[in-house]
Amino acid sequence: MPTSREMASAIDSIGMLDRPIYTLTKCFCLWKAVLLLIILASPGPGYDTSTALLLSSDGEGPGNPAAGSMGWLISHVGLRLARWDSIYFLKIAQRGYLFEQEWAFGYGYTRFLSFLLPESLRSLQNLAVTGVLLSNLCHYLSVLVLYRLSQATFNSNRKNYNVIPFLAAALHIVTPAGAFISAPNGEAAFSFLNFLGYYVFITALNDERQGSYCMRDLKFLSAGAFFAAATSVRSNGLLSGLLFVYDAVSGLHQIITHGLLWHVIRRLAMYVAYKDFCLAEDPRPWCNRLFPSIYAWVQSYYWNVGFLRYWTFSNIPLLCIAAPMIIILVYSGVRVWANLLPILPNCEPDIIRLPVVVLVPGIEPGDRE
Repeated sequence: MPTSREMASAIDSIGMLDRPIYTLTKCFCLWKAVLLLIILASPGPGYDTSTALLLSSDGEGPGNPAAGSMGWLISHVGLRLARWDSIYFLKIAQRGYLFEQEWAFGYGYTRFLSFLLPESLRSLQNLAVTGVLLSNLCHYLSVLVLYRLSQATFNSNRKNYNVIPFLAAALHIVTPAGAFISAPNGEAAFSFLNFLGYYVFITALNDERQGSYCMRDLKFLSAGAFFAAATSVRSNGLLSGLLFVYDAVSGLHQIITHGLLWHVIRRLAMYVAYKDFCLAEDPRPWCNRLFPSIYAWVQSYYWNVGFLRYWTFSNIPLLCIAAPMIIILVYSGVRVWANLLPILPNCEPDIIRLPVVVLVPGIEPGDRE
């Protein structure tokens, strides 16, 4: 397996690290062009006909605008990507939250998508195109932020040590999500906001080491705001709050300056749902819970989301599809930690070696100085 120095030398030999942002931008555009060709070449209406049925019910025919025009092409691509969860996001952005189960879909993303278009232009076609453009923009920005985040994490000041940040950003371009991350949903927006929150948080720690405490506090507050925004898009953003929980343990001052803002913004969307469903004459069952969260209720009651509920016999094919990526991630993680943690022996992990090139480089045991 190549060492980190060998990988850096190989990448540097073809000039990728001379202008990393430019190279990443070219890779991003090329990858999106490939996905676009695949989408356009796909025959038929697709496996999910919900989009066409929804357009018909709303009186939006697929023939508008004229077939073959640039407007038709853009609308065609947008509607091709409007599948599965995207249908919920678009419909909610068009007319707001109507049914209880719709609260499983991020409040922040749907409200922002609705904000981008005036009410008179909020047709499903226009929302789909706007959502696709927004997702691709967020995906591109998340690639750049991830590159800077990796640089800040590994203190990559010299060109030869930028290989890990470059590879991390490049791999995020060709994410296994494929065209799904370009669809009108909250995946790309969540990645961008979450990466940005981590980047601001790490730079705040660097400011603290340099004695710039005012800038540190400002960045901590900004990181909390970015994590709160990410949480409004996807509930996974709650895990990012663990950074502030760690700070809270070390001092009460930090929970006031960091965690409070994150907590207040997080609860705003929950209040809207509580007002609609719990202050009515017939309140819903989740209203009487100790922590009345509509999100936890609809995920469990309507979407059967819970611990190990996905691990069923009928889902074995889907788990097999994900198995190669899971194995690579676990194997790479074990190797990296085995090489970086001084408490572990400088030897190969006691696991089966895979005949693949792991694209999360670490320092080889024999490569230490």
